[in-house]
Amino acid sequence: MKQYHDAPNNKKNTVPGHGYFAKLASFEEEHCEKGELYMEYRKMSCQEKNGELCEYCRATDFLSPTSATPTPRPYPDYSKLPDFHYLPGTKTPTTGHKPDDYQPRAQIKQMFQEGKLKAGDKKAIEYEFTETRVVSEKLVADYIEHLTDIEMRKDKRRTDNDRKRAERKQHVQEYNDIDWEDLYHRNQLSSLRVGELELYINHHNIAFKGKKDEKVRVVKAHIGSKILTSIVQDSQNNIQPASDSNSASKSHSARVDRIVGSRNNFSELYDSGDQAGGSQQEQEAQETMLETSMSQYRRKRTRVTTSSPSFA
Repeated sequence: MKQYHDAPNNKKNTVPGHGYFAKLASFEEEHCEKGELYMEYRKMSCQEKNGELCEYCRATDFLSPTSATPTPRPYPDYSKLPDFHYLPGTKTPTTGHKPDDYQPRAQIKQMFQEGKLKAGDKKAIEYEFTETRVVSEKLVADYIEHLTDIEMRKDKRRTDNDRKRAERKQHVQEYNDIDWEDLYHRNQLSSLRVGELELYINHHNIAFKGKKDEKVRVVKAHIGSKILTSIVQDSQNNIQPASDSNSASKSHSARVDRIVGSRNNFSELYDSGDQAGGSQQEQEAQETMLETSMSQYRRKRTRVTTSSPSFA
């Protein structure tokens, strides 16, 4: 809901759930009276604004058939001047003025922005607030000074930003003047201007056109892919070359061949009754086969299959 309210009017329909939020906002606009520090919901007040009841009010069975009376808001008691007092709630009018008509801070802000109030203008302060809105002159003057200070700070920031913008235009950066990977790791690529982002896009011949936030994502993705490729290449360079592993595998295979080759004499050993010797050589051949199958990096495994000699 907050995202929907904060979005500009031409972007509200892009917020997820905007249809539901738009319905809530319309209901609030038709049934709530709002001020700077004030908001009140009144049933059936939609009829006062639109001339007819909304769908919700028509379908709801209210206890009272008429709209609710507004809550009394502070109203000056001029009979007590020069003391500052407000009318009691039972005597306060509920119609004929807006919620912020007698809200001092809201009125000071509005009149200050319109140029009707300035610091040191005692005549305006006395007439508009001391007599009309029963507020102390000192409190009004202090708040005007506060607003003046805020405006001065805004002007200073605006001037500084204009100066920095002019300096950046004079000092046109080249592609190599920017540490792209450093900005990527610090997540500050979005601080670059559109022209600086285009330096990267044009340097790497990336065919892309879009808004600034889209260009930031494209640059981030491209830098991230370069870093990933570099990491993968480094890890591959640290792995033992395949040729060394193949040499080791061949060495093991040769050892197995020598041992297995001696199995041709097994039949002679069995014929002479020396079955223990034949069993020992067969066990050694099987152990060698196991070592070969569990070679380093588990790449190409060498397997030798032999048929056991048949006993006569």
